Amino acid sequence: MTVTQAIIFSKEFYDTARARRWLSRHHYVPIKRVHETTRYLRYRIREVDERYEYRIKPFTEGVKAVIGFLPYQLYD
Repeated sequence: MTVTQAIIFSKEFYDTARARRWLSRHHYVPIKRVHETTRYLRYRIREVDERYEYRIKPFTEGVKAVIGFLPYQLYD
């Protein structure tokens, strides 16, 4: 099972208004305000769960997702 923990937008392609429209169109509801760095806007979708391992996967140009998955040994 996988979960989306956060969505990350590159500031090169997105500002906060455009990022929030993207989130709304794709049915993501942030649980916190935006975390802004010099290059990225990060919207947390769910809290970090220690049972999951996380990887960053590209969605589209300028958009990445932090995806959590359960390690194999937890399936047994």
